[in-house]
Amino acid sequence: MDGKPIPEFVSRWIEKKNEELVRPILDDAEVIIATTRSYAATSPVLKDYLDKVEIIPNAIRVQEFLPGKDAGERDGIVLYAGRLVEYKGMPTLISGQ
Repeated sequence: MDGKPIPEFVSRWIEKKNEELVRPILDDAEVIIATTRSYAATSPVLKDYLDKVEIIPNAIRVQEFLPGKDAGERDGIVLYAGRLVEYKGMPTLISGQ
């Protein structure tokens, strides 16, 4: 099911209010974590705080994910950690295409 589009003027208002709330928090923060330098540099807000940004990439310690007693029982298992949004390709992953 697709969501309903937000009118442009409402979207701009929400973004403005979000920035008004977030910037004071970032001003006071000692460190800001981002997943990539390019994300921080291109973010409308984070680009102003690059001196505080520390990069911690997304990662999963696969060895800690042990659904079976031995490695042989893990065949055919896929671990996904992320938002369930269509553009991330979950339907393609699930269908195996």
